[in-house]
Parts: sequence; C-alpha cells; structure tokens
Amino acid sequence: MEYSQGDTSGDGRSDFAWTKCSEMNVHERLSIKEQSLNIGLRHCETLMNTIRHLTRHREKYMKEIWPAEGQTQWDTQCRKIIDDHRKFEVSVGVAGATGSGKTSLLNALLGYRELLPTNNEEAATAVQCKVSFNHDERPEYAFRCRVTFQSRETLEARLQQFFDDISTRDELRILDSGSIEDDEALHEIEGKLLPSREMIRIVFNLEDNEAENLGLDGVLSANPAALKLLGTVKTFNSSDAKEISLAMKPYMDSTMGNHDSSNGRFAAWPLIEEVELFMKSEILQNGVVLVDLPGLDDHIQSRVSVTKRASDQLAATLIVAPATRAADNSTAVSLMSKHQETGLMLDGKFHKKAFCICLSQIDQIEREAALRKPDAKADTYLQKLLAEEQAEKHALGETRKLKRKHRREFRKAKRRGERFNIKDWEYLDPLSYQTAREVARDQRDLQVKLTGLSKDISNSRRRLRELNSEITFLCIRARNQFIEGRIRRDFARRQAALVARTSNLQKTYDGEVMICPTSSTAFWECKDTVRRTAGFPTECYTGIPNLASWIRNATMQKREEHVDDLLSRLQAQYNTLLLIWPDEKHQLKNTLITGDSFQKDILQDALESMRPKLEALFSSLTKDVKRKDPLKGKKGKILSTCPGMCTTTVKGWAYKDPYDNTSPKMHWTTYQGCLRRSGGRYATRAARDPRHYHWMEDISNLMLTTILKDWNYLLNHDMPSLADDAGQEIDGICREFIAKLRRSIEKVEPRLLPELDSQRHSIETIKTNATRRVQQALGEISQRARLAHPRVVSNIQSRWEEPFQKALEITGLGSYKERQKHVLNFAQSNNKDMFRTAFNDLQGQLQTSVVELGYELKSISESTLGDLRRHLSVFHHRVLEPAEPAINSAAVAKRMRFMRRRVNNELEEWTTEWQSPVSIVTMIGGDIIDQIPDKYQHVTIKPEKKRREDGLEASDLEVDSDMSSESDDLDF
Repeated sequence: MEYSQGDTSGDGRSDFAWTKCSEMNVHERLSIKEQSLNIGLRHCETLMNTIRHLTRHREKYMKEIWPAEGQTQWDTQCRKIIDDHRKFEVSVGVAGATGSGKTSLLNALLGYRELLPTNNEEAATAVQCKVSFNHDERPEYAFRCRVTFQSRETLEARLQQFFDDISTRDELRILDSGSIEDDEALHEIEGKLLPSREMIRIVFNLEDNEAENLGLDGVLSANPAALKLLGTVKTFNSSDAKEISLAMKPYMDSTMGNHDSSNGRFAAWPLIEEVELFMKSEILQNGVVLVDLPGLDDHIQSRVSVTKRASDQLAATLIVAPATRAADNSTAVSLMSKHQETGLMLDGKFHKKAFCICLSQIDQIEREAALRKPDAKADTYLQKLLAEEQAEKHALGETRKLKRKHRREFRKAKRRGERFNIKDWEYLDPLSYQTAREVARDQRDLQVKLTGLSKDISNSRRRLRELNSEITFLCIRARNQFIEGRIRRDFARRQAALVARTSNLQKTYDGEVMICPTSSTAFWECKDTVRRTAGFPTECYTGIPNLASWIRNATMQKREEHVDDLLSRLQAQYNTLLLIWPDEKHQLKNTLITGDSFQKDILQDALESMRPKLEALFSSLTKDVKRKDPLKGKKGKILSTCPGMCTTTVKGWAYKDPYDNTSPKMHWTTYQGCLRRSGGRYATRAARDPRHYHWMEDISNLMLTTILKDWNYLLNHDMPSLADDAGQEIDGICREFIAKLRRSIEKVEPRLLPELDSQRHSIETIKTNATRRVQQALGEISQRARLAHPRVVSNIQSRWEEPFQKALEITGLGSYKERQKHVLNFAQSNNKDMFRTAFNDLQGQLQTSVVELGYELKSISESTLGDLRRHLSVFHHRVLEPAEPAINSAAVAKRMRFMRRRVNNELEEWTTEWQSPVSIVTMIGGDIIDQIPDKYQHVTIKPEKKRREDGLEASDLEVDSDMSSESDDLDF
C-alpha cells in the first residue's frame, strides 16, 4: 500500500491572538476579541461571495471539491453568524425627570452637540429614542432614522382617559365645598388634563371647549391626516448629522411638519411611540444601544408602558439627576419607584456594574452660596485661594489705575509731538530739535510702560480666571462629594435587601453604587480653544469620558459573551474551509477502508456511543436546574403573610402617603383617578407636593420581596454557574468519543490516525461551541425570568379591574367612603386567592422555562453530533481516495487548482490577520474608568491677539473698554 505525503493544511488552528489573550485584563482581552471578530466576519463574507461565484460558474468542478449539501450548510451558518452579529444589542437605558439634561448628555456621549432635540421641555421627554450603531456603509445612509407611530387603540385609550378626567373635574365643580382640599384637587385635575389638552391642540388644532364638546369620535375626525399615521412606520436617511437632526425634529419636539401629501401641517410628536436612530459613534460600537427613556415623572400611560417594555431588555440603567435638584432631594435613587427598584434586584442589576446615577449639570452652581457653607470656610486651601484672589483683584485695580495715568501722559506727549514733523527735523532750530527728541523719547518710554502694564493686566486677568476656575472646581467637588455620600448611604441601605447567601457575591453587592458627575455644557466648551467653563479645564473634568467608560464597562460581560460565541462559530466555519480547500488534495491510496465503511462502521458507532452520554448529562443538568427553584417553599409563606399585608396596603391607599401613619387623607378625585387607571401608575402634578401612586405595583411588591433573595441568587448567579461543571462533563465525553474513534480506526487503517490527530483543534471547536450553547441555555432561564416577574403586576391587576369598575359606579353623597369600603372588602375577601393565582402563574412560567431548557439541551446534543458527523465526513472525503475519481484530466486538475488558490489566498489572509498581534484600541473615554481628577490642573489657553500694522498689540496702545471710564470694574 502506498501513502502519499502527509499534509496538515486541514488542521484546525488555535494559535490566534484571540485564543491566547485569556490572561490579559478584561479591557485588553475584549479589545482583541472584538477586532478579531470584525476580521473574521469580513473574510467570511468575502469567502461566501467567492464560493457562490465559483458554484455558479464552475458547478461540476465544485461538486468534486465540495458536495452541494455541504456548501449550502456552510453558507447558511455563515449568514446566520453575520445576521446574529448585526442584530446583537446590549441596551443601556438613560432615564430621568423632565429637565434633567439627559438628552444633552446623550448628545455629548454620541459626539454631536445638537443631534437629538433638547429645546422642548414637554416633547423632548415625550418620545422614547433608541440610538444604535449603523452597519450601513453607503454614504447617503450614514444616518438612518425609523419613526414608529402609536396604534389607533393607544390614542383612543388616551383620549378616553382625558374625557374621564373631564368628567371627574365637572363632578368636583358641582360638589365643590370651597375647602382648600377641593381647591387643590381642582388644580390637580387641571394639571392632569394639561398634557392631553396640549396633544389635542397640537395634533387636532382644537381648543379646550371644542374638544370637550366634540367627544372622542369628533376629536379623532378633526385631523384625518393624523389618523393615517397611526400604526405606521416612517424611515429616512441622510449623509449629514444636521440634516437628520432637522428631519427628526418634527417627530421629537413641537416643530410643525407636513406629514402626508396634504398641505396640513402639525407637530406629530404626541403620536410617536418610538424613534430609532442608526449612526456611527464610538460609544455605540460592538452592539451598545442607548435608550433615551421618557421621563420618570411622565404622566402619559402609553409612554409609561413603552418605558416598562424597554426596561425589561436593559443590560444597565443610568438615572440622570441634576446636581442642583439632587442636593435638595433626599436621594437620586428615589427617582425610582419601589417596584422599579425591586425589578432591578430581581434581575440582578442593582449594583455598581449595572446601575449608575449621573449627576448632570454640575456646572450650574452659585459660587458665593457654596463658599458660605461651613465646610468651605473650614477648608484652609480654599481660603488661601480666596485670599490670593482678593489680593490679585486689588493688584489688578492698582495696575489699571497706573495704566490710565500713563495713558493720559501718553496722549499729552502725543499731542506735543504732533507739532513736529519728523521729516522737517533738519530744519528745526537746536532748541526745538532737542524738544522734539525729548517728546519722541517720552512717547517711546510710555509705550514701553503701557506694554508692560498691559502684560501685567493680562497676567492678572489670566491668574484671576485660573483662581476663579479652581475655586469653582473646589465648590463643585464639595457639592458632588456631599451628594455622593448621601446617595451611597441610601443605596447601601436599599441593597442590604440583597445580602448574598454566600461570600462569593460580596464583591458585586458591596453597597457601592456608580455615581458620575457630568456637565454637557462644559464638555462642549472644552472643545473651544478660547472659552472654557469655570472649573472645567479639560474634558476629563466634565465627567463625560468617565460616564462613557462606565457604559462600556457595564456592557462588557454581554459583549464578551457575544463575541466569544461568534468567534467560536466562525472558527468552526474557518476549520471547514481549511479541510475542504487544501493547496493539494493528498489522499491515502490503496486503503482497506472506504468512505461508506468509515461512515457506517466507524463514525456511526462512535457517535451512537456518545449520544446516551450527552443525554444523561443533559437530563442530570435539567434536574439540577429544577432543584434550584427560587419559589420552593415560598408559597406557604406568601399565602400566610401577604394577604394581611395586602389589607394594610389597601387601607393606605386612602392617604396621600400610604407609608406614613401621620399622612393626611387623599382627596377623592385622586383616589378616583387611581381607580380609573385600574391601579396603574398615577402621578399628581401638584407643584408643592408631587406624588406617584402605583397600587398594583405596591401589592405585587409584597409577593416579590418575599422571593427576592433566592430569586436573585439562584437565577442570576447559582444556576448559570452550572455551565462550568457541564463543560467539564462535555470535555470528558468528547475525549471518550475521540478515543473510541481512534481504537476503531487503528484496527482497520492505522495510517489514518495522524490525519485524525490533525483535526483535534477542529473537534475542540465543536466541543467549545456545545459548551457555550449550554451556558447560553442556562442564561436564557434568567432572561425568561426577567420577563416572568413583571407578569405578576398584570396578573394581579386583572383581578382588580372589576372591583375598581364597580367602585366607580358608586356615586352620590358619601360615595368616597363607600368606594374605599368596597375596595377594602374585595381585598379582604380575595387577597389570598389573588396571591395564589399570581404565584401559580409565576411558578408556571419558571416550569415552562425548564421544559424549554430540556428542548434546547436536546437540540444542542443533536447539533453537536451533527457537527461532528459533518466535519469528519468532510475529513474522510479529503483523506480517503475515491474508488472511481470523477475527473481525471490534467486540464480539469489545473482548473481545480486555480479555484483552490482563489479560496486559499483569502484563507491565508484570514489566518495571518488572526495570528498577528492586534493593537489594543479603546473607545471614547477608554474602556478603563477615567474618573474626574481629584485635583485641579490649570490649562493655558492662548487666544488669538489682534495686532497693528506697526507690530504693537492693539491692547498696548488702544484704550481698553473698561478704561474708557474712570471706574474700577474688576470683572474677569
């Protein structure tokens, strides 16, 4: 028997930059992997096109090299990898109250000053805006926008709520007792009506009385063009940021626009459900998506629903709170409701890696008020700067006085010199000549003095600017530290509810929260070479780079999981090509084994011995997951404790502050508003004491807080860790598979063993993909759980809708008390059954997740066996000589070598780029946290100076505007 020269061109490789970076820190490691992924995707797409072209034009030769079925499978898998990458998103929600500056913050993060509109207090927070990376490389599509309009049902529900509130207002007017409470309630209702009135006026061009008289159908028919937009999607694109910003404005603020073929112009933002913007920005690379959520104090129920849906998909949450308000409020964390806070805890995201509070507008500070604080007076360094500032101001004043004196002397000398003409000096008598020389000398001396004094003034003004900037910086830093201290103390208290059952989570749940002070205004002014905001000498002091770093860090885990998955899948595709397209197809000759016998007698036997082992492993894994049930043993506790707490909670609904025993009674109109919304979110608009009510969330929290600790620990930490043990088991099963395969081959054709050994890296890749899919399947249970617990609210709310409606039907004298009694009676009679139903539904959701896990694990088993079968079938096709070669002519062989070279050239480039060291590139602000410096460092800014034709600076000889009068204005 003859054996042709061995070849290793089909070896799967593992010596790539991205496979050797595991010991690097996470920032460097992820940078290398993400660049390697882009390299792989680019070459993969090129090879897809090349192979498709060869198949179309050289089909009969391609069949000899690669059977059509194998080509199709490879191409489909490549396309799936590319699509999965483009669809990958890791969302960061940016939420905050109206006027918090979150849209300005987004613009700064994106790198465009006026991209998203910020000039409309109501509309700018009315529309959810989602900003994603744009994969379209066409210049005219550099910026793409997709606008989704609300459905007609959503608009009708909002208008119906408006008319219900009108009815409540009219009822209050009739029953008005003249009390302060009734007067406040009337103002409260008018405030609630305001957003809908504004929408009706803007969209339907109807004033208050007109809308009230027309009713629901009449209002809808007032603008047919607006109705045509409902339920539709608009798209537009541009190559210019300013153009796309102008195109978006009519959908995000009060800008009027013509939205259809008619000539009717109106602002469409009240009808928008979501605006999606696609653009290229460093902060958005690698799947990062910024979601500009409607304000937390939003009063529009439809937008609240949008916020809830978006929140379920967020990898991290950023709460924006103005520093001026945060200093007055008890805490910025209070911007969340108790239920939102519980939701973050249940999702395992209530910690510094996934939750951040951004203190915005830190440049807005009253310096003098800050300096009057006790801490400022006790700061010796700050007091030293203030003393230096006062001394510098005094010195500047004295210098200005002296300059004005010399300025007057210079004018006198100049007037004296005007009597002499330098050209006629030779004709002057000696005395006049001497006088002329003295006058000229005096002018020169005064010019030198004025120049020196101007420089002294310039230096003093510069030093005063530096002192003012450093003093302002210290005031801002002190306020930031004060706010941060309060927030951290409050956050630690709240996070204590998540005290981990094991010490390995203490690093995550350490009571710390990420706080990023920022100033968008100062950020943009730092890009100006002349003007800077006091206290912000460089961009890093503005906090924007720090915030960008946190966003990159917060998304890092999801990004690395994604890139690891795709790189592993890409390597499998790469290995297949190495096997299919060697430079020369060396084959074993005169073998005792055929392709059919290899498939049926050797490979099939090894695969069938592997199947029950995988099934046993995955069956055991499913049982382990079932045992880690966060609801185990909780039903009895919930049914014994929650009903009583529910009764207490329902009694609290009758008060302004349900959790304060000293709180005054709630006005009946507010109570009625909560009833009309079926216990959903209801926000009052009272200027003095705005409040948020969410009855159904309050009741849901009674149950959710009972399961909180175990839910978070088991679903978000313990259950995903099962993947480690499963990976080791899969590794052992694969080793046994290879050992059995080797034993079978050794009995029949030992010469095949070196070729089989050359495929160890390719088989390792298939095993890695299986392990990664198991990890993803376990992670999916956590993901589905994040969608399950919000159902508790809707489940409980469905039980309350009927009693709330019956309560609203109670009218007349004493109806308020009767409504409260009716609601309380329902709670006392049904609360146990209500919690039982909600618990059973939640338990059913988790059980469904376990069933789906079983299906997914079975799919992984079949997929792994199939991948091994396909790869080793290709392997034997390459190594074993066919009994009857289909093509033998030299011309055909030459053509096939040419086809192989076309593919191999691209494969070699792919290999080289994956093997070469990849430069570590960080995104905007860097992936490593770039915090605001603790100490102030001056930055010298040189403004352009005006010069005269004679070379002297204008400031040396011209009278300064502040010197034209005798005042001592010391502004700087």
